[in-house]
Amino acid sequence: MIFRDALRSLKKDIGRAFFYWLTFVLTTIFIFLFLNIAMSEAVGVTFVHTANTDISTNVSLILIVICIVEIIFANDFYVRSKARDLAVRLVCGATYLQLAEYLLIQTFILLAIAIPVGIISSLALIPVINTVLHTVIQTAFTVTIVPKAVFITAGILVGVIFWATFLNLGFAYRNTAAGMLNESAIKYDSSAILPMGKSDQRLSQIIAILMLVIPIFLFFWNPDASIISAFIGIAGISGCLTKVINPALTNYVDNRKPDHPFILTGVGFIRTDIQILKWNILLLLITVIFLVSVLITATEAQETILVLLSYIVMNILLSLAIMFRYSTELQSRFKYFRSLEQIGFMHEDQEKIIRIEVAGLYGIVLLTILIYIGSLMLSLIMAGRMEPQNAAILILFFVIPFVLCGIFSQHYYRKAVLIHSRGEGQASTR
Repeated sequence: MIFRDALRSLKKDIGRAFFYWLTFVLTTIFIFLFLNIAMSEAVGVTFVHTANTDISTNVSLILIVICIVEIIFANDFYVRSKARDLAVRLVCGATYLQLAEYLLIQTFILLAIAIPVGIISSLALIPVINTVLHTVIQTAFTVTIVPKAVFITAGILVGVIFWATFLNLGFAYRNTAAGMLNESAIKYDSSAILPMGKSDQRLSQIIAILMLVIPIFLFFWNPDASIISAFIGIAGISGCLTKVINPALTNYVDNRKPDHPFILTGVGFIRTDIQILKWNILLLLITVIFLVSVLITATEAQETILVLLSYIVMNILLSLAIMFRYSTELQSRFKYFRSLEQIGFMHEDQEKIIRIEVAGLYGIVLLTILIYIGSLMLSLIMAGRMEPQNAAILILFFVIPFVLCGIFSQHYYRKAVLIHSRGEGQASTR
């Protein structure tokens, strides 16, 4: 009975299930490829004996943790989207143990399909990676297949799913059935969208801005301490997102004359998007700064290749993670655009709202991260630790995937809300 209901739920919510499944696939690809590289004879990471492989081991462990955190983020958002479904089951008499079984069946079905697809895709990518290493980078290093990587990859993902199930139960336990039936009762932290105060909030804004700006100067003062400086800056960015940017957007919406209502609507959506994607944005920034900082300390060719490939793949993975989570949120936006249509917003105005929102959101994130990695790379160039062309290539490896994800988000946004809205409108006229 529960198994059948779980399958029916996956089929009904195929869009969100696909994005969740794709997160599993991409994470499987990265972890499997990464373990094959890290555990090769040339690099020699064993996760037990760490002599002479400190950089490789530390990078391996930290990136695996980042992948686990990303899965937990995706799981949290997926389960939040199923709040109404869980509430109905609670109302009908389901126990929390049955809810755990219900969620676990869904995630294991997705995972059981994702792991083979991810590993097969990884095996297909290994010859491509070796070709790039030999012809473009011109190194003798070759990625070989390590059988243990299959079991370690599967073990990591299965362990994360069991842990995520406990988190899911905590979510259902904290929210009553009545609360989960009302979507507005399930909120993200909304303190960031309140208007600014006059005293303590102003002080907290100044502190957040200082924590954002000071690390940029520390990059130039001591590039070797870039990781420590970056963590201070990340705390500053987190504070600015909640205490500066969102309140500023709120003030803009409240005080702006409604000459261009589509601009105000787009800014209002950006304010919500930033709050929803805050932790994904910070995770991307942490990863980029960490890998760039480690890249300049790598001395062995194998370590450099390991970190460089990690930088490229993690940029793609985390950019896609932002896009997936954003796209999942956009699936519920059609009702807002339907309301906008009913109060007189034309199709062209709705198009403008989408362009303003997507460009504003991705632009803010892109500009913030570019300021940081650009300052770090400039400090390394001035110190003679990095060539300008290498810095430009690293920036492109970040910008291109992120911009492509932004283009896809805009296309998906239009398809999710405009086409759906027009279809609903035509159905209602009939």
